[in-house]
Amino acid sequence: MNETPPDTDVVRLRGVSRTYVSRSRQNEVLQAVDLTLEAGEFISIMGPSGSGKSTLLNILGMLDDEFSGEYYLLGQAVHQLKSRQRQQLARENIGFVFQHYHLLDDMTVSENIELILTYRNWSARQRKQAIGDILERFGLTDKQSDYPNQLSGGQQQLVAVARAVAARPRLILADEPTGALHSDQGKMIMQLLSELNAQGTSIIQVTHNPDNADYADRIIEIFDGQIR
Repeated sequence: MNETPPDTDVVRLRGVSRTYVSRSRQNEVLQAVDLTLEAGEFISIMGPSGSGKSTLLNILGMLDDEFSGEYYLLGQAVHQLKSRQRQQLARENIGFVFQHYHLLDDMTVSENIELILTYRNWSARQRKQAIGDILERFGLTDKQSDYPNQLSGGQQQLVAVARAVAARPRLILADEPTGALHSDQGKMIMQLLSELNAQGTSIIQVTHNPDNADYADRIIEIFDGQIR
């Protein structure tokens, strides 16, 4: 019987592999990956296109469960959970920041943020308080009734980060969080992620940008599905 990882580990992967089958051919995208993220740690994952970065992030975010090996999140064996249990665990503990924002165009800034909170067992009053707090924290109070198409790219990504942290996740997964922004906006987003990390949020980001990678405590390189 495997020993349960210590409570200080937010993430632990042991021998995680992912193989895609196409036309009777197998493509091993990840090969026996071992990775540990401690509480409050900030990790950057770098590697060329096709190296397995996005696949690894999808597994960490429980968007892909077709892997072999062991994945523990906060001591829970994700690889042993059923689909509904994984979804619940992810909703309660993980916030996502994507390169292309993924805001809903027909919802206001406040409504986009509240959508994440509906997955928690919070009252309407608690959700309203949380939205007000996060809007103030991110300097978005005057944008709360705006729709995404009324915002600049930097403002949309700011909303995406606000949405990711509104439910107070233990872990943020960021996929090229500044890839669609100009340099000043990108620096603002990275400084914000760094501040969240300093306040105790654990972060894993995937990036091609060495300047962004340097915000992390540790940089991990991945090539051909293997961590080096």
